[in-house]
Amino acid sequence: MLKPAAPNGYNSFGPIEIPEDQYMMLGDNRDNSRDSRRIGLVSRDRITGRAHTVAFSVNYEEYYKPRADRFLRPLN
Repeated sequence: MLKPAAPNGYNSFGPIEIPEDQYMMLGDNRDNSRDSRRIGLVSRDRITGRAHTVAFSVNYEEYYKPRADRFLRPLN
């Protein structure tokens, strides 16, 4: 697995070459996600599904107020 230089170095995560059959997973909370910048790349055989809908969404800047307009919306 490839890992970033710093454990929480999201701002310093530099370009990497992604090998065939490996995928970089990115979370939707860019500054605080446990995604490939922290856990490394994911091999194709570990991927079992595909996201197609937002189930639940909150606004972290407004005390976790639910964003009802995003509930059950399809991902494009």
